[in-house]
Parts: sequence; C-alpha cells; structure tokens
Amino acid sequence: MNWYNSLVYGLGAEFNTANINIQNISIFPIPTNKLLHVNNINKTKINKIQIFNTTGKLVFKKVLNQNNNTLNLEKLNNGFYFLKIKDTSNNIIQNIKIIIN
Repeated sequence: MNWYNSLVYGLGAEFNTANINIQNISIFPIPTNKLLHVNNINKTKINKIQIFNTTGKLVFKKVLNQNNNTLNLEKLNNGFYFLKIKDTSNNIIQNIKIIIN
C-alpha cells in the first residue's frame, strides 16, 4: 500500500472527534491535540508505529508492547502526518493520515 491509497480523516469540522477502526485497531481522536490513542481491539499483532512528516522524514516511532497505547506527540508541530502501523513480522498493517492541531 502506498501513501496515495491511505485514508484521510479530519478534513472538516464534522470530523473533529473521529475514531478510526481499521484492522481491529482503534485510533482516536483525529485530529489530535498531541495525545493519540491506539487500541488493539482484537489482539492484532501490532509491533510498532511510525509517524512521517509530509516530506517522508521519520519524526516519531514507538515499539508497542500492550493492547492500549497513548502516543505523546507534543514534540511534533501542528500539521499533516502519515502514521504507519506494522505487525510483528514488520509488514505494514495500515497507513493513515493524521492531523495534529
């Protein structure tokens, strides 16, 4: 999957409290205000999360070791980012676009 096939969320006022449920993974809120929650609903084997800026630079990464995780993104500037979720075999489970405001 490439970035162009990613899902876009949070592009309007009606999406201010959007929850994303993909591959049994819940990601909320989008847009986020520096804290992003990633919940593994059905124990999908998530291993790591990576966040890239719009130029493709890796700006955040975290290895996950539990089903419910809170990502503290306070060091990132406001704007659009790409979040990549990988499983324990390093396969990409999902790419999504997020907004930090």
